[in-house]
Amino acid sequence: MEGTKKKYTAASHTPFMTHPLLYDFGYLGVGESAEEVLLGQYTPPKGVDPITIQFIQHLQQLQAKREAGMYPTSLPLQEYRGYWKKAREYTSCYPGDLSFASLKAAAQDDVNAEFECLMVEIPLFSGYAPNRWKKFLDVMLLKKEGLTQVEALRTIVLFQPDCNCAFKFLGQAMMKHAKTPHLLAPEQYGSWKNYRSIDLAMNKTITYDLLRQTKTPGAVCLNDAQSCYHLLFTPQHL
Repeated sequence: MEGTKKKYTAASHTPFMTHPLLYDFGYLGVGESAEEVLLGQYTPPKGVDPITIQFIQHLQQLQAKREAGMYPTSLPLQEYRGYWKKAREYTSCYPGDLSFASLKAAAQDDVNAEFECLMVEIPLFSGYAPNRWKKFLDVMLLKKEGLTQVEALRTIVLFQPDCNCAFKFLGQAMMKHAKTPHLLAPEQYGSWKNYRSIDLAMNKTITYDLLRQTKTPGAVCLNDAQSCYHLLFTPQHL
C-alpha cells in the first residue's frame, strides 16, 4: 500500500498540484481557467515559475484543432458491438455483477446491445458518471518474472467493464480525430496504426549514429511517467 501510494503521489509537489495553480484548475483541470488556457488568454498568478508559464503558453489550442470541432458526439451501436466482439471474455475487471463475459454476450443481442450502448453513451457525452463507475480496484502484477519486490511491481487499476469500454472508445476517437488536422507529433508511435515501437528504436539508433559520425551536438529527452493515473487519486482518496 505504501509503494502504491508513493507512485500515485509522485506528482503531488508539481505546480498544477499545488497552489496557486491548484486553486485555478483543481484536480480535474476543467473550468474557466482551463478554457482561458486553451484560448491563450490565461494570466498566471504571482508565484508561478517561468518554466511553468512557458508550458501554459504552449497549451494554447491550435487553430486547426478549433476548426476541426469537438469529437466524438455519439457512440455508434456498430462500433460498440465491434468492441465487445474483439474483447476477451476473461479480461479482469472490478468484481461485481457485470463482467466482460456478460457484456460480450449481451452485445450479440439487438435489444441488450442497444440498451448497454446507451448506458455507456450517457456518461460519455453528458458528464454524468454513475456511482458504480466510481469504484475501482488496485492490483499489483509482476513486470518481470521473479521480481517480487513491491517497487518492481506494476500497479494497474481495474474498472467496471462498461467503463473500460468507454475509456477505450474515447481514446481511439481522440487518436482518429488528432490525425485529421495533423495534430500528432512525428515521434508519436504509441496507439498509432502502422507505427511500431521497433521502428522508433531503429530511428533513435540511426540518429545516435549520425550524431557521432558528424560530431554534431544533440540531446535526447526520456520522459517516464511513473503513473498515468495520479490525478484519479486526490488527497481525499488517499
